[in-house]
Amino acid sequence: MTHIARETNDHSTSVSAAAQETLASMEEVITSAAALADMAEEL
Repeated sequence: MTHIARETNDHSTSVSAAAQETLASMEEVITSAAALADMAEEL
């Protein structure tokens, strides 16, 4: 039983890490888009 719990925990950790990376790249895209919008307003 402990073995299954450990594997499940490892899987959850890797899924969480992947989700955090995805969130970080989404934030970068949003930041870039906001910067582009600011530049477009200045033109």
